[in-house]
Parts: sequence; structure tokens; C-alpha cells
Amino acid sequence: MNEANGSDEHGFALTVLMENSALDDLASEHGVSFWIETLGGNILFDTGASSAFAENAERLGVDLAKTDFIVLSHGHYDHVGGLATALEQCSAPVLAGPGVLLPKVTPDGNSFRDIGMDRAVAASLGDRLRTVESRRQILPGVEILPAAPIDAPVPTDNGRLLRKKGDASTPDPFDEELSLLIQGRKGPVLVTGCSHRGIANIHRSAGVEVSAIVGGLHLLHESEQTIRAVANQISDARDLWIGHCTGDPGMLLIEEGLPGRLHGIPAGTRASF
Repeated sequence: MNEANGSDEHGFALTVLMENSALDDLASEHGVSFWIETLGGNILFDTGASSAFAENAERLGVDLAKTDFIVLSHGHYDHVGGLATALEQCSAPVLAGPGVLLPKVTPDGNSFRDIGMDRAVAASLGDRLRTVESRRQILPGVEILPAAPIDAPVPTDNGRLLRKKGDASTPDPFDEELSLLIQGRKGPVLVTGCSHRGIANIHRSAGVEVSAIVGGLHLLHESEQTIRAVANQISDARDLWIGHCTGDPGMLLIEEGLPGRLHGIPAGTRASF
């Protein structure tokens, strides 16, 4: 399994429970789920597209019953599809941004395809759902970051990702997007789901130089010029553990621009920060 070596009591460990690819015959799907272990507690960050993340967790020796917080980066199916299973596995509260429960769709021929949270699961959350609208610490050394202010461009694909409110379908502002800033041994680490608000904006909103970035950067359909600009904007990060919606062209160009820093995140990856 991919592993970043070295850890002490001041760092944290991250296990990739779900991603588009996988190691050691684990399940894979278009989705993301991270298990984050800190001295102060454990976080399940996103739940993939189905219950398969939990099957991987069992094979990897991760006890989901020990979850202290479920954090949802945003409301797309590939990040919240396994939420019903997560709710069954633990009693932890669910932290999410405002608007996460609103229906989300994308054009599909002459109609729309649902890409949001299952409505029955959304209705079942009750008081387990805690809305996050401002930056705050949720565990020692762990801050949750609300939707980043948009100064730099956002992913081109955002234009086809819509949010429904009543009968109206409008471009999704992703104002529910959450990220994590976690203190590691070598400095703060930024953890993101899909970076729909733009990784440069999320990075800037953290307000600090980061030692590493983990997650999806949503560069799949971006131009070479845009990808190179993004690489420059995140060049302070010594390590980039990225995948999912980043896309192979984005991965290759980032590796070219920032050689030696890139790591994939197939399910089964374990990293110490």
C-alpha cells in the first residue's frame, strides 16, 4: 500500500477509504472518502458514492464506530452516497455547509440527472446535521473551513453542475463546500473534496502556507494554461496527495511543474503528516 513514512504524536494519519482507483483489490468507484486520525479524535471526511467505502474500511482495519465527526465536503452523490451507511456505523454528528440538502442536478439530454444526496437520507438526518457557516476548530489542531471567497477562477465544469431551488435550476455556487486545515508534523495540511470553489481560492482562504494538499482539484477539463497556473498557485505545498476529479492530464502537468511532489490517492493509501 502507498504510505508516507514517519509519524509522531504531533501529526495525524489519513487513510483513503474510497477513490476512483484502488490498491490491493479494494473496491473503487468515482468518489472520495478519507479516514483521518488525530490525537484528539477521528474524522470521516466524505463517504464515497455507495456503501463500498465501509467495506474497504473493514478490510483496512478502520473502525468507523470510533468516528467523532462526519464532515461532508459538498452534496454531490460521489461524496455523500455512502452517508446512510456511515450513519448506521457510528453516532457522530454530520458537519456540512448550508445548502448541502438542496437537490443537485446536471443536464442529461432533454432532462436532468440527479447528482445530489438521496432525499430519504437527507430527511433522516434530523438533529445529527450541524450546519457550518464559519471557520472553527472541531478538534485540537483541526479547523473546518467554510466556502472560500472566490477571487481566482473556479472549475469550468461548475457551469454544468446545477442546484435546484423550487422549480428553478441555477449554477451551483457550492456555498456549502467545506475543507479541513489540519496541523501536521511539517506544517498545516489542506484537505479538500473536489475544490469546486477553486483550489487557489481554498488555499488562499486557509490564510497560511501549507505543507501538503490532499484531495481532488477538479482540473479534468481545464486547459494546460489553467492547470499550470494552478500548480504555481499551490507551489508552497511540498506534497500533493491528489486524485479523483483532478484528472490524468492535470496530474501529469502538475508533476511536470512541481516534480517530485505528486502522490496518487487510490483507495488503500495510508499517509502520515
